[in-house]
Amino acid sequence: MSYSWKILNLFTTDQTNSDGVVLENAVIKVRWLKTLTTDDGIKVSTMGNDVIDATSATESDFIAYDDLVETDVIAWVEAVQTPKRVETINANLARKAAEKDVTTRTVPW
Repeated sequence: MSYSWKILNLFTTDQTNSDGVVLENAVIKVRWLKTLTTDDGIKVSTMGNDVIDATSATESDFIAYDDLVETDVIAWVEAVQTPKRVETINANLARKAAEKDVTTRTVPW
């Protein structure tokens, strides 16, 4: 099985970092979609949101909004996930995949 991420929306505002530098259009929230693909090809997804805090970013480490790429944002999302939250999300995806693998049938009579 494998997991993949897709970034759906970014929410931005100007944030001042700990050095007093204003970081324009800093990403403060990310809406994402995480997809589980099972070895049998079943795909299930879940959406979520995470808050991102740019106040600790130095001016040289800050990535301007127009220079962002999806892999940067995915790395931020993964960095703010607690082990418990990852476990919960992955368990919910596994449950959805198991439910999708069940065939609903009409009664035979």
